Amino acid sequence: MGTTMASASASSQGAAVLPATIAATRVAAGLSQPLFATVPAGDPAHLFVVEKTGRIELLDLATNTRAPEPFLDLSGTVATAGEQGLLGLAFHPGYAANGRFFVYLTNEAGDTEVREYHASADLARADPESGRLVLGIDQPDGLSNHKGGWIGFGPDGDLYVATGDGGGAGDPSGNGQNTGSLLGKMLRVDVDGGDAFPADPARNYAIPPDNPFASGGGGAPEVWAWGLRNPWRASFDRATGELWIGDVGQSRFEEIDLGAQGANYGWNRFEGPAPFAPGADAAGLTPPLFAYGRDLGTAVTGGFVYRGPGDALQGAYVFADFGSGRVFALVRGGDGPAAASVTEITDRLAFEPGTRLDHPASFGEDAQGRLYVVDFDGEVFRLTPHAGTDGTARGGGSDMPDGGAGTDTAASAGARSGDQTSALGGTVDVQGPGTGAVDQLRASRLPWGSGAPLLTGRDTVLEYIASYPDLIAAFGTDAEAGRSHFAQFGMTEGRAVVFDGFQYIASHPDLIAAFGADQDAGAAHYILAGRTEGRAADLFDAAQYLANYPDLRAAFGTDEEAATIHFIAVGAAEGRTDDPLIG
Repeated sequence: MGTTMASASASSQGAAVLPATIAATRVAAGLSQPLFATVPAGDPAHLFVVEKTGRIELLDLATNTRAPEPFLDLSGTVATAGEQGLLGLAFHPGYAANGRFFVYLTNEAGDTEVREYHASADLARADPESGRLVLGIDQPDGLSNHKGGWIGFGPDGDLYVATGDGGGAGDPSGNGQNTGSLLGKMLRVDVDGGDAFPADPARNYAIPPDNPFASGGGGAPEVWAWGLRNPWRASFDRATGELWIGDVGQSRFEEIDLGAQGANYGWNRFEGPAPFAPGADAAGLTPPLFAYGRDLGTAVTGGFVYRGPGDALQGAYVFADFGSGRVFALVRGGDGPAAASVTEITDRLAFEPGTRLDHPASFGEDAQGRLYVVDFDGEVFRLTPHAGTDGTARGGGSDMPDGGAGTDTAASAGARSGDQTSALGGTVDVQGPGTGAVDQLRASRLPWGSGAPLLTGRDTVLEYIASYPDLIAAFGTDAEAGRSHFAQFGMTEGRAVVFDGFQYIASHPDLIAAFGADQDAGAAHYILAGRTEGRAADLFDAAQYLANYPDLRAAFGTDEEAATIHFIAVGAAEGRTDDPLIG
C-alpha cells in the first residue's frame, strides 16, 4: 500500500517493516490552532499541546480529556499573524525535580523570544509570572512568515533552537548564509552553564565550547548549523540521538535534513537538491537526506523516528506535508545517510468514523515513544501501527477483513475518513460474527459516495488531471478521459487529488477577475497555460487568511473552502491581502 519514492541518493530500503494499517485514534479535539505536542521525560500520563494562539493545554492520556485550565496561558501577549505565535515547547531534562521548561514565541513586537518558565510544585500548572528571557532575536519588520519555532534538548543536555530566515521570498536579507545572523539556523546554547553575556539582556546562557564559532570569528557563537529556510519541526531519535530536521522550501522542493554540527544546508544558494541562486554550486553544502517536489505537497512537517511499542514501523522516520495532508515514512538503508527509501503511508491511516487528518502541523511522542500527529484544525491523533502485510483494501481484487467481536477496519486509498463505501474497484467481503460486530471499510483521501468510485464535491476531474503532469499530457482538459482513468487506475495507483482549483484562482488577481469561484475553469486554465507560466509557486493559504482576520474566523471557523471563496468574492477587493500566500 502507498506510493514508494526514492531520494536522489537512495539505494536500498533497510530493515524497518512498514505496517499495513496504522490506527489513528483521536485523543483531543476542539483545540485552537494546535502546533506541537510533547511531554517531559518520565511522565507517562500526560501530553502537552501547544496552541498557536498562546496556550499550552494539558491532556490526560488515560481519559483523553483536557485539564480544566490550561497549563500556561500567554494568549493576548503573543503576535499570531501569519506564521507567528506560540510555536515551541521543551521541558528541561530535570523537569521532574526542577520544574523548568522553555517556550519559543513571537512577542507583541513581532520578534522571537525563547523564555524559561517554572511549574508549580505539583507540576500541574505553570507560573505565568516566572517567565524570564533566555534568548531574544530581532525579526525583519513587516514580515510574518518563516519564524521557525522548534526547540528541544539534545542528548548532550544543550538546548537546540530552530529559526527561520525571517521571511520574505528568497531570503531577501541573506540570513540563511550569513553565519553572523541567528536567523535561518539551528542554534545550540547551554541553559545550565551561567550567563556568558552579562551585558546583553537578550542573551542569557553559556556557549557550548565545541560550537563551530564558539571561540569567535566567522560567525555567531550560538550557531550550530546554518543554511535553513524555515525549519518546521525537528526531533532527536531517542535511540540514536540523531537530529532530524524538516525544512520548508520556497517553490520547488521540501527537504528532510540530518543534523550535523557545522553543516550548511544550502539556503538560499540551493533549494533542496537544486541551485536557487543563479550560478550557485554545491561546494561546502550538506545535501538533504530526502527532498520532494510540488507533486507531493507544499510545506513539509518534520516528524519522528518511531521508537514506540511493537516491531512495526520501528526505525522509520514518519513525517508529513501540511499543505497536501499526506503522510510518509522514510527508511534509511546501509550504515549512513546515503540510502533512503520513502513510502507514502497516508492510505494506511485508519481513522475512526467522522474523523480525519487535514493539516498535519506537527508530530509528537509520549513517554512510551508512542507517536501522535497534531492537526492544525484542532485535533490530536495517536498513531498505532499494526503488524501485518499489505493485504487490506486497495481496489482491483477481493478485500477480506475477517471480523472478530470488535471493530474491523480496512484502510484504503481514495475516500475521506469517515465516509462509508462499498467496493473500491474490487469486491469487499467482510466476514464478521454477525451480532454486535461493526465491520467498516474506511479510507483516507478523497470524498467519495457509496458504491462506484466517482470524483465528487470540491475534488473535480479537471483537478485530478491537473495534479499529474502525465495526465495533463495524456488528456488535457478531457474530463471524461480523466474520470475513466481515475476509475480504472488512479485509485489502485494511489493517486489522490492535490491540485486545488479554488486555491489556484485565489492566488492570481487576473484569474479571480476571469473565473470567480469556478474551480473547473481554474483547473482548465492551469492545464492549458498556468503550469507552463509557472503559476503554482505560491498558493493561497486559507488557514493563514482565517488566522489574520478575527471576523472571518467567527464567520467560518476552520472552513478553508468558505474562506477561499470569501477571498475570491470579497476579500481581495477589500484589500485583505496580509501575507495570504504559502512561501
